[in-house]
Amino acid sequence: MAANVVVGIAQNILWIYYSLTRSKSDRGFWAWTPVLVVVYVSCAMSLEIFDFFPIVDALDAHALWHAATVPMVHTFLNLANVDLCLLRLPS
Repeated sequence: MAANVVVGIAQNILWIYYSLTRSKSDRGFWAWTPVLVVVYVSCAMSLEIFDFFPIVDALDAHALWHAATVPMVHTFLNLANVDLCLLRLPS
């Protein structure tokens, strides 16, 4: 699990670096969206890493992790869609 955490942190650092280097381009706010996604993923991932006992024997950290992935996927797919639209624009 430690290797997975290290790889995840490295990926998050690379996304932040990518966003910061692209923020000076003409893409504006959409260059910062990966940073927001990275922060959200890190917060949601803490539910997996720092597990806790179930609340009322039904709601545990793993269930909350799955609930947290729903808006994360929507946000990232929206980012990818906008990025593809920007790539199609004539220079």
